[in-house]
Order: sequence, then structure tokens, then C-alpha cells
Amino acid sequence: MKTTTLNYLEEILTDYPKLTSYIHHCEQQMIITSSSGQGMVNTIATDRYLRRLKENQQAVHDCLEQTDPETRQIIHTLYFSPGLRLTLRDVSIQLNMSLATISRKRKRFMNNLGKQLGLTL
Repeated sequence: MKTTTLNYLEEILTDYPKLTSYIHHCEQQMIITSSSGQGMVNTIATDRYLRRLKENQQAVHDCLEQTDPETRQIIHTLYFSPGLRLTLRDVSIQLNMSLATISRKRKRFMNNLGKQLGLTL
């Protein structure tokens, strides 16, 4: 997997816990924009952004549902811990798993997420 693709997926995962509030904020912006009579360009751009947020949220949710509990725990520890940015080695120590297992399970999850989002891997 390309580094840029991996970085993009990591960004999506890092944002996942906050996506519900992002989506709500976007929906509120669309309501305000449409009621104030501002141009359609803002509404179309916001609609595309909102649709992408919802697609990302659904893809992460589906991948988390379909994966095994160990991988789910790895992803939660790596990306959903507020304020912490752990390395794979840190996670392997914290979860008492080998670094190779952590790396393999994360890679498989990222490939599945990339496919779910229709990205070229």
C-alpha cells in the first residue's frame, strides 16, 4: 500500500470518533446556508463533503464489525485513544502481542478499509 494511501486511511480512522459531530455540524451548515439564500456552490460543496464523511463513517463501521476482536482492539488502541499517538511497538507491549501480529492485523484491516472506500491499493 502506498504511503499516501496509508496516511489517508489513518486520518480517516483518527477522525472516526468525531465523525458524528462533524456530520451534524455539516448538516447544520447546510440548513443555515439554504435558509439564508446563499449560493448553491456552497451547498453543493458541503453536500459532497457531507456525503464523503458519511461514506467514511460507514466504511470504518463496517470494517470494524467484520474484523476479529484482536484487530478491533489494535485499531481502537492505535487510532481512537484521545490525545495519544502510539507506535506499533507501544501497542504490542500494551496489548501483549507480537509486533509482527500487530503489523499484520493492521495491514489487513487497512487493506479492507481501502477496498471498502474504493481506493486503489
